[in-house]
Formats: sequence, C-alpha cells, structure tokens
Amino acid sequence: MSSMPPYGKSVFINAPFDLSCEDLFRAMVFAVAACDYNPRCALENEDSSKTRIQKIEDLISRCRRGIHDLSFMELDAASGLPRFNMPFELGLFHGAKQFGGGKQKRKCYLVFDSDKHRYQKAISDIAGQDISCHGGTEEGVITAIGKWLKPKSLSPHAIYERYCLLKRGLPFLCETELRVHEARLTYGEYLSIVYWWLKKTPQ
Repeated sequence: MSSMPPYGKSVFINAPFDLSCEDLFRAMVFAVAACDYNPRCALENEDSSKTRIQKIEDLISRCRRGIHDLSFMELDAASGLPRFNMPFELGLFHGAKQFGGGKQKRKCYLVFDSDKHRYQKAISDIAGQDISCHGGTEEGVITAIGKWLKPKSLSPHAIYERYCLLKRGLPFLCETELRVHEARLTYGEYLSIVYWWLKKTPQ
C-alpha cells in the first residue's frame, strides 16, 4: 500500500495462513476489498525489526473493524497441541476495544467458526455473542462479510459471483500481469491483483 489507509476503513483479518485454508483467506480479503474497505493482516508487514506480536498489535491499533476466524482451533498433528493464535488475537482486539481510549472504543468485529456452536466448548467466555458460521466455504465467508459491511451497490451474492469470476481468471492474471505462478503468489501480490481487478472489472 502506498499510503496508510484510514482507521475507519481498515479491517484486521485474523485467520489461518496455512495452505489448507488459503481459499477461505483469499475470499475474506476479496470480500473486504469489494465492500470498499481495506484488508489488513500480519502478512503485509515485512519489517524484520519488529516481532510478530508487535506487528499484530500495531495493525490492531490501526483498524476499526476486525474479522476473526476461529475455525482452525484444532490439534496440531505433529505436536498434539491446539492452535491458539486466532483466539489470542481476538482477545487482543477485544481488549483494545474495552480498554483503549478514543477511536479504539469504536471497534467492532465479526467472529467466524466452521460450526455455529463449536466455539462454546473452547472459549466459553464469549458465549452469547453472535458467531457467524461459514461452514468451511468461500461462499459462507463472503456472504457473512457482505451482510456485515453492507456495501451500497453490491449484494453478498453479487460479491461472491465476482469472487468466482476473479478466481477462475487468477492463474492467467498471475502469468500475464505478474509473471509468477499462482502457487507462489504473495499476499501483497494477491491484494494488488484484487484492487486492480475490482477497479478494471465493472459490476
């Protein structure tokens, strides 16, 4: 990004970056951008002088909205331990809203899980909140984000159709515009293509 996006239009995306979840993550990024907001996540910051947690804290402070996907809270096959990065970052975001001053108190967020009631067994402290179930599908992700951000000119279904159109053409765009194979596409490159494609392709 050439300039820092405004606080009110910035959306922090807290989701797994694993290859197995790449489609869901890309769907989140696309939906946020299609709704005329700026997706922000830890992958955008390559400053090696900061620790991962410092980068995340900085991003959270710069975003009014947040999307938190808890669907990857599963036991790691190698270590046998659960993955707690996503609920931890949700806690940071909630803490910034509750205890921060000024514009931080205006924060709001959307929480995803693969099943609507699964989170209650793992994070019972947030029981009672309205959790969105994406069912592990890109359509589920985009529909929920579209309903949440409420763009004036696009329905959630229309956003999903546009995403599918871009996804089908992505391999060709990678080769022709960036001279890179889709499998090696970085987050920054994908976001650049999304912004370019949304501007170039009429609704």
